[in-house]
Amino acid sequence: MLSTPNLPFSIYAVFILILGIAMAHVTHHCIPYGALTMLNTALILALHYPLNRKKWALVALLALCAFLGAWRYTHLKNNHIQLLETITQCPLDLTGIIIDITPIQTRSLHRVTMRVQEYAKSNCPTLEPCNFILSMYTGKSHCMQTGDTITIRSARLKKNNADFTQYLLKQGVACSLFISAQQCSIVSRPALSVYRAINRLRTQLLNSIAKKLSTTSHTLFASLFLGNNKVNQHAMDNWSQLFRSWGLSHYLARSGLHLVLFVTIWLFILRITPIALAIKQLFLIILITLYALISWPSVSFYRALYTFMLCSWCIIRKKPIHYLHVLALVCFITLLHNPFCLMFLDFQLSYGLTFALGWFNYLRNRRATTT
Repeated sequence: MLSTPNLPFSIYAVFILILGIAMAHVTHHCIPYGALTMLNTALILALHYPLNRKKWALVALLALCAFLGAWRYTHLKNNHIQLLETITQCPLDLTGIIIDITPIQTRSLHRVTMRVQEYAKSNCPTLEPCNFILSMYTGKSHCMQTGDTITIRSARLKKNNADFTQYLLKQGVACSLFISAQQCSIVSRPALSVYRAINRLRTQLLNSIAKKLSTTSHTLFASLFLGNNKVNQHAMDNWSQLFRSWGLSHYLARSGLHLVLFVTIWLFILRITPIALAIKQLFLIILITLYALISWPSVSFYRALYTFMLCSWCIIRKKPIHYLHVLALVCFITLLHNPFCLMFLDFQLSYGLTFALGWFNYLRNRRATTT
């Protein structure tokens, strides 16, 4: 049999997608896509022979998933390599929009995330269009704000080592550099900016909480509830080392559990209100979206967020919820958007443990219904 009863096809699809991404990564993109497809097809045929017409269609879809995973990984990797070959040849003048500014208090730095839209070789008037994310570190003396369009003069972009490049790809960043405030000039500052409104709301929330809590409590609140571990970098580094020694590092990381607690509190409040179930779910979706906007999301937070959104949609549409199916869809979309997440421990633990818990719960419920 190609599938066990009540086990969704998406489970097989996401594992085959992972196989395609892993093979493209391990073989350094030398394996032909055709050979990859034939390998997966032969594996499935060997496990589920004989096949009828319906199962042949499922096999073709699984082979397509493997091909899609390998192609997506290779495509993004090659595009990044070509981009670095272009922008690291000589100093460049970069123009783009600031989408985030995060202060690093204990190091007197700001991490500025910029979406670069144009670049030009220094002392050359010709502008070339582009679209990539740049992570910059600068001192506190700058006057930039989120939403500003700025120009960085004579930026010397360099290639990083393979491990750090892989990390940047996972973060969706092309490269990073250190700059001085003198290198930056503001081109324009819009009167209204969504980026600036979100950044100000984050800053005001952190400053307000800092006045009401001790330094230790404020640091933990920012890290665990908002996902910002840069408020007190020195303290977080010391705690991380201590917790790592005892194997408890996961307690310092914001996970989907925090979102579950947030939703549970609001569900308890909404349960006593005489409102239709669909309206309650829409209200929760709005609250969770606002919470996501004012925080610094992580892999596990995104997993919990998208899972909650899909489950809420099922509740509103009065559709049955199969948790493993929902989780597989979220994992599939996440990897298709950014396959480099697969190579990092936070993604592997987040989805691996959640899949394991969901699978054990599925087996328990299935055993209960058959007895």
